[in-house]
Amino acid sequence: MKEIFKGIFSFVLLTSCAQLVCAQDALEVSSENIPSSLKTETSLKLTGEWDTYAFSQLKNALGTNVFGGSNTSLTKLDLSSTQIAENTSLYVSAGFTSNGAFMNCKALTEVVMPTAEEAAQFTSFQGAFQNCDKLTTIDLSGCTNVTTFNNAFYGCASLTQADLKNNVAATKTSSWSSAFEGCSSLAQVSLPAGFAPTNKVFANCTALTEIDWSACNATETVPTYYAGLFEGVDVSGITLKLNHAQYLLFQGDENWNQLNLVDLAPEPSTEYTVDASDIPSSLKKATALILTGAWDSDKFNLLSLALGNNGGILATPNTTLQTLDMSQITVAEDTPLYRKGLKEYGIFNNCTALTQVIMPAAAEAAKFTDLTLAFSGCTALKSIDLSQCSGITSLSKAFYNCSALTSVNLSSCTALTTSDNAFENCEALTSVVLPASFPVGKNTFAYCNALKEIDWTSFSATEVPALSKTFFMGIDDLSLIKLSLKYEAYKLFSADEDWSELNLYNTEPDKVTDFTVDASDIPSSLSKAVTLTLTGEWDSDKLNLLSLALGNNGGLFEVYNKTLTKLDMSQITVAEGTPLSRQGINKEYGIFNNCTALTDVILPAAEECAQFTSLKKAFKGCTALANIDLSLFTGATDIDEAFKNTAITTADLSGYAAVGTTVSAFEGCSALESVILPENFKAGNYTFADCTALKTIDFTAYTNAEEAPACSNNTFSGIDDLSLITLKVGQNASVFEQHKIWSQFYLDSETATGISQTESHAAPVKVYTVDGQYVGTYVMNERLMSELPRPGIYIIQGKKYIKTR
Repeated sequence: MKEIFKGIFSFVLLTSCAQLVCAQDALEVSSENIPSSLKTETSLKLTGEWDTYAFSQLKNALGTNVFGGSNTSLTKLDLSSTQIAENTSLYVSAGFTSNGAFMNCKALTEVVMPTAEEAAQFTSFQGAFQNCDKLTTIDLSGCTNVTTFNNAFYGCASLTQADLKNNVAATKTSSWSSAFEGCSSLAQVSLPAGFAPTNKVFANCTALTEIDWSACNATETVPTYYAGLFEGVDVSGITLKLNHAQYLLFQGDENWNQLNLVDLAPEPSTEYTVDASDIPSSLKKATALILTGAWDSDKFNLLSLALGNNGGILATPNTTLQTLDMSQITVAEDTPLYRKGLKEYGIFNNCTALTQVIMPAAAEAAKFTDLTLAFSGCTALKSIDLSQCSGITSLSKAFYNCSALTSVNLSSCTALTTSDNAFENCEALTSVVLPASFPVGKNTFAYCNALKEIDWTSFSATEVPALSKTFFMGIDDLSLIKLSLKYEAYKLFSADEDWSELNLYNTEPDKVTDFTVDASDIPSSLSKAVTLTLTGEWDSDKLNLLSLALGNNGGLFEVYNKTLTKLDMSQITVAEGTPLSRQGINKEYGIFNNCTALTDVILPAAEECAQFTSLKKAFKGCTALANIDLSLFTGATDIDEAFKNTAITTADLSGYAAVGTTVSAFEGCSALESVILPENFKAGNYTFADCTALKTIDFTAYTNAEEAPACSNNTFSGIDDLSLITLKVGQNASVFEQHKIWSQFYLDSETATGISQTESHAAPVKVYTVDGQYVGTYVMNERLMSELPRPGIYIIQGKKYIKTR
């Protein structure tokens, strides 16, 4: 028993000592006696009555009052025993600056706030805890009268939650700018009723998952959504909690409804089963409808009146109905889902909460005819199966503004006569299946910017329908839309200058023949060739005929071959002095330029390839070309624009002994990583412009020790930092170092330059890094480079020296 008592007594004693030590760790600071310096204190407990002036004195003591000043010691701030003077601001003037009282307290992890009654005396938190990047927790629930939180927690990367729901004073947009910008750990926020969204309030709050705005009392207009409010954040991952009235209000806003809106007090979901023989006078509260019985045009009209989505002259949305199940009904012959009374309307238009429609069985769905405006304005509608609706005659505005609709299958809708505005503004629509015959209308797919694939493999006509100028209005790049066609249709569409702007895809590739073409028998057209193998002896005239057959050159305007993917010249012989360029009518062109699908070129044997001379524009615009052995063009005389905008990754020009002009030779080759240059290479205007992936240039072949090789100011235009590119040179590195362009590269030379000329001096010299940092004093001799600490560029006696290893 005595031993147990001793153990308990020891434990109590140790605990008391620990508490005493912890209590002593926090330095008590009275508002009436603030030390001149608190820079090294780790924990502060404030006492007495504190006002704005006292907080400014505290800021001075913490050492954050000077420009760029920070405190890296303070970890805890305890305000629990303070009295706060009325109208106290934590935005203070200290020294020559005005900013937050605890701004740049880099080690501060915890703030214990005053009692709610005292915290209510604070009026401004502007910049109060800006850049306190270790701050994890602070209770803001008592800060009811703070009028501004501008930059209050800017850069507080460790802050996880903030409860501001009790605040009543910060009601202007000027109160919240960048309040939590950069709080990358902030997960939960509770907002006050008067929160006024503005720019960058939650910018880069990448961990933000929940916002409780149940205090929001907006009734008629939704608060303005600023474009930068959630800058850098995927808003679809944020849950925004609202009461029912506000939920409905926010749900109707195209910006706020990008968030995951949650109704905290939803009205009871009501599911109705409605028979055609007994249609209630009102179905405005129905969230789900199951229809039964035999339905015709008049009964559908009564249903629309009961839903309340049509009435009077102005549209009256139904914001309740979410699902519509018509799977059990029978449909009268020739039943439209369109009505024309005092105004025209679709039976289910403006049902803004409707997400799913289940259609009747195939035999019944085939009896629907006119779907004009039928589901127009159903902004939440995600799916509807029209694949059995073979009797539909009109889709005019049928799904206008159905911004959530992702796909539609019209494969059996062969009776269609009009499709004007059918899917206009369907921003989420990605795929469409069209019937054998489809009326190409006005604005049918206007502003469907997510559209990626159209399946028209059922196309059966012998002529291509005229493409309305507004059919795809608002879609900037039609080449991003894949139009799938069977081979015969593919040929028709490929020949049409309008439809060929789309990414035409042949679903019957087996019907395309690989072409083998001899120089003695060149077809008049090779526009269908996917792969092309050449044989025989080729000269300039025959290569020109080949280009005309490919269709990549002709007329006054730029034309393209979008079909050819592989060119095999390995079996040919080449006439001496044969260029791969041609002077046409008012323009010069390359034989294979603008073959935009060409990925692979197999060149002739080395001795044959050496017969090619001018490569001017030869492969310009072959944007997919990645595989070609450039080292074989040893007879090249000029390469102006030869490989402009191709996808090549390497270029070995080491054998180009006769090469002359190089203007824009590799301009726009954004995949080009490495180049080997011949001794006589003269870099011209834009030779390597926009070669943003370039990593290595091997110029060791250049041996002139008197002057650097030619290089224009715009040779490397569009490459932001040339120092990221390694320029390999020989023992003449000094001529490159002194050149205004070449000196910007990271020079990798075979030997360090300059030492042999200066080693006889053997005098101590000071060595600096290229950015001016002093390295040390060394003796100027042959061992200097080996003695320097690491590879890099050094400044010795005003000159650059490079240590490569």
